[in-house]
Amino acid sequence: MRRRNLNFGTKHKLYLMTTLTKYGLLTIGLNFLILIGIGHGGIFFVFIEYFSIQNIISHEHNFSLTGTYEERLLLSGLLSLIGQIILAAGLLVKNPNYKVFTIYLSVFILVFSFVVLVSGIFRDSIDSFPFWTGIPFIIAITFLTISNIKMHKLCL
Repeated sequence: MRRRNLNFGTKHKLYLMTTLTKYGLLTIGLNFLILIGIGHGGIFFVFIEYFSIQNIISHEHNFSLTGTYEERLLLSGLLSLIGQIILAAGLLVKNPNYKVFTIYLSVFILVFSFVVLVSGIFRDSIDSFPFWTGIPFIIAITFLTISNIKMHKLCL
């Protein structure tokens, strides 16, 4: 019977944890940088997240999954902010099992917020702008998910 090198598993787990941190920070950064078309210009998505918090504080709730572009924009900003906070918290967790779970949860919330944001792409041309600028975010979140799946398999 061959002895398994336990040192390899520990080194591999440490490598995956640093890879998850890199992809997690890249995902958060690229989510901030999605461009949103408003009026005759565009702003970064991070400002929409700020405005959605202001909307909640001022008790002007007009969030909708299927409403107008502005209503979906605020809901998407709020969901995105929640997903980013969960992802940042998950990256700080030392326990690999909790880290894997929080990253899965944050990936689901971030992808759902992106889908809410661009759900009217076939109705309005204004939805195509965040879709095309969000492609790097989708690529980064794909790499994050692949690394998370590898970490999950290693933790089993």
